[in-house]
Amino acid sequence: YGPCIIFLLLVILIFVNKSPATPSTMNNSVAGDIPTLKQNVPEFALSAESFTSVFVSKNGEEKILIEKEKNKELPIASITKLMTALVASEQYKVEDIVTISKGSLLVKGVSGVYREGDSFLFSDTLRAMLIASHNELANALAEKIGANTFVDLMNKKSLGLGLLNTGFVNPIGTDPD
Repeated sequence: YGPCIIFLLLVILIFVNKSPATPSTMNNSVAGDIPTLKQNVPEFALSAESFTSVFVSKNGEEKILIEKEKNKELPIASITKLMTALVASEQYKVEDIVTISKGSLLVKGVSGVYREGDSFLFSDTLRAMLIASHNELANALAEKIGANTFVDLMNKKSLGLGLLNTGFVNPIGTDPD
């Protein structure tokens, strides 16, 4: 499903970013009743660097639809937290308690919402980390087995999923200093 979802997101992106057909961008057709888009309107151009390729897999075959600098390394920032969530889900039970430590509050980009000693159910911690992208929660989740071991598991998981050009250096997605 992954390739199909990426394709759908690209299609949505293309249609959402095109100028909508509004009365100011429409002309009446020769028939008078059927609106048509104005002529000479600039064509939509994809300018994002955030994708490298899009493909659709059908019957086990892959077809490249579009590529832009496919070998360029790009930071993935908070998307890292998706892998953090996946690995953490293999380490915790839903009812486990996650406690915010002093160390988890020392990471870049803390929200300021939590204090040392705050405790939450794993399910609530996971939800808050994914929705609000709180770095201290991602770090707190990794502390159960140690940040280095956790990041090693993230990298092994990404290789297992076929993400051969993906590498993680921490569970929060900030660039290393």
